[in-house]
Amino acid sequence: MVRDFGTIWTIRGTTLEEKTDVYFDALKKYKAADIIRGGQRCLDTCDRFPVPSQIVEAMDLNEFTPEGFRIGYQFRCRRCGHFGLGIEEPKGSGNILCRKCYTGLTAEQIKGRFEDLARMMDEPGYRPEWVKQGGVRHETQ
Repeated sequence: MVRDFGTIWTIRGTTLEEKTDVYFDALKKYKAADIIRGGQRCLDTCDRFPVPSQIVEAMDLNEFTPEGFRIGYQFRCRRCGHFGLGIEEPKGSGNILCRKCYTGLTAEQIKGRFEDLARMMDEPGYRPEWVKQGGVRHETQ
C-alpha cells in the first residue's frame, strides 16, 4: 500500500523503506483487511500522501449499522456539506446528516447532554430542562 502511495505522491525526506517501517509500526495493531480498505479509500480521496491517522480514519472502524440507520465516519451531510461523522436514516436512503444537523445541537451542547446523563445516574432526582421538555427531536426529511 505504501508503495502504491509512493507511485502517486512524491516521498520527501525519507526513503520508501523508512516510510514503510513507520507505517508498519503505526498500523500493525489493525487487521489487514481494514488497512487495505482504508488505504484504498485514501487513494480515492486524498490529494497528498496520507499519514497513518488518515488511513485509520478511512477504515471506518466506527461504522455502526443497527436496524434502520447507519452511522459512519466518511459521510457528507446533505444539508450543510460537512464531511466526517454522519448518520444515514433510514439506512440505504442516502439521507445522510452530520451530528449537528441530525440533532440540532453543537458539539458543546452534546457534551453537556452527556454530562447531564452522568449526573442523572448519580442523582436520581436530577432532571435538566431538556429532559423535562422531552429531549431533542431530530428531522430526517
